[in-house]
Amino acid sequence: MSERREFLETLALGGVALAVGACATAQTTTQAPLLAAPPAAKEGPWDSSWLDQLTAKHKQVFDVSAYADGGGLFYAKNYFNAHRDAFGTTYPEVQAVLGIHGDAYPIVFSDAIWAKYDLGRRVKAKDPRTGKPALRNVLWQPREGEEMCEYVVPAMVVAIGLAQERGCTYIYAGA
Repeated sequence: MSERREFLETLALGGVALAVGACATAQTTTQAPLLAAPPAAKEGPWDSSWLDQLTAKHKQVFDVSAYADGGGLFYAKNYFNAHRDAFGTTYPEVQAVLGIHGDAYPIVFSDAIWAKYDLGRRVKAKDPRTGKPALRNVLWQPREGEEMCEYVVPAMVVAIGLAQERGCTYIYAGA
């Protein structure tokens, strides 16, 4: 299979990624996790267990459709920081769901994918350590005990609606 075709297939799968972020327990980090780690089993073709994890009083879904130097991620960071600093509320009272799709794909890819497909050059992301196009995902570096948490959904517009039905407010965090 050609590298281009393999890359496009990877994008097609990544196009329906939802709720991506550092998955950690409160014991492993002082930062609030975006979602808890997914369960080992799932029912049917789609894992909708992420919906059952939306239990906080304050919960928001961020629609991230553009890479834009990771700008969509900063919306979520600001959301957590403002709740903490202004109101003294943190996880588990505050949760965020990030819907990553469209041109935001590189946010969810591993360092190996960044290097293999030269994503830094494609999205014009520079590695702050080298000043050259990034060969790693400069927006996400897991802390000890964390892992990438990704749920695949049939359509982002459906996932966002389901999150809203569970009480999430909506923010467009695309560009």
